[in-house]
Amino acid sequence: MYRNYILTTLRALFRNKVYSFINIAGLSLGLAAAMLIILFVKDELSYDQFHTKKANIYHVVRSIANPDGNKIALDGYTGLLQGPRFTKTIPGIKAYVRVVNNFQDIKKGTTIQSQQILRVDSNFLTIFSFPLLQGDPATALTQPHTIVITEEMARREFGTTNALNKTLLIKTRRPAINSSATEGAESFEPYTVTGIAKNCPQNSSLKFEALTPIDLTSANFASWNGWRNVFLNTFLVLDPNADLHKVEARMRQVYETEAGDEMAAAIKAGVKKTTTAWLLQPLTAMHLSTDYPPIDGLSDASDPVFSYILSAIAGFILIIACINFVNLTVARSLRRAKEIGIRKVIGSSRGQLIIRPSPELLRHAPSRPEPSQ
Repeated sequence: MYRNYILTTLRALFRNKVYSFINIAGLSLGLAAAMLIILFVKDELSYDQFHTKKANIYHVVRSIANPDGNKIALDGYTGLLQGPRFTKTIPGIKAYVRVVNNFQDIKKGTTIQSQQILRVDSNFLTIFSFPLLQGDPATALTQPHTIVITEEMARREFGTTNALNKTLLIKTRRPAINSSATEGAESFEPYTVTGIAKNCPQNSSLKFEALTPIDLTSANFASWNGWRNVFLNTFLVLDPNADLHKVEARMRQVYETEAGDEMAAAIKAGVKKTTTAWLLQPLTAMHLSTDYPPIDGLSDASDPVFSYILSAIAGFILIIACINFVNLTVARSLRRAKEIGIRKVIGSSRGQLIIRPSPELLRHAPSRPEPSQ
């Protein structure tokens, strides 16, 4: 019986080519377009979801307003002090990690090439879920002049991913020898590879090829130790039971208390008076944020409006495709009225009537009497 159904269905498709093409192609294209859009939106929503601690990781952001309350700036910049001070004085914060965007020259033989190298705190690999193929995440970044590279960079620089304990020559600026010098000397110094990380997922706001520890004694950071000196990203790990709003309130109190003298001196020097509010942005909200998008070392900022518009388009396409399919099917089904009546009389079941093809095709195919149900 089912073999007969398959044969007659195939004959139906070939004998009514135009009708079959319009019906099948319309629904197929509609489904394909909707599925592609859904996959895009799903990818947008999946950013940073792979981190095991994602629910407790927050990006420190700031809102700057005039004395009348009008906001004049929203960004995710922090300095060296925010992470340590907030973590030390606020009970709900368990840890912090800072990320500094940085470009340095790497020397390979006689070739020198600039490379993005993120400077991070030593606990970066234990807070974020970037697994290491080689090396220990807890100790890989604890010593100066160490570097963690991805497997892609390892192949590019050494020709193999088995590059643990090998060295890279990286241009480094050391602190000035005397107080009268404004900058220290630059030279290529060896950095030991202490970890090989998997390539960063595409749906990550944090992408890197190389990581080195933040060296607060270096010339890069020697004069940046202040509340107003902001140039990096700071992430906080909160206790699962911490109240987010209470933590933000305490952050503002800590800032007003500890930065009061510094802000007063800046205003006295002619800096316009403003109010800064430190806030916490969930890690998984960065990618689609319009107020605090990923910046300076963070990547792939996107606008959620695109996802909303594309989702609406996908729904519209799917509805139109379904309406077109149903209309064509209903129009053709009217030609089956006589057949359906006859089949009911001879005892066909509801299921047999549904899957049976149209009558003008059946008369060209061998048929058998259907048993009475």
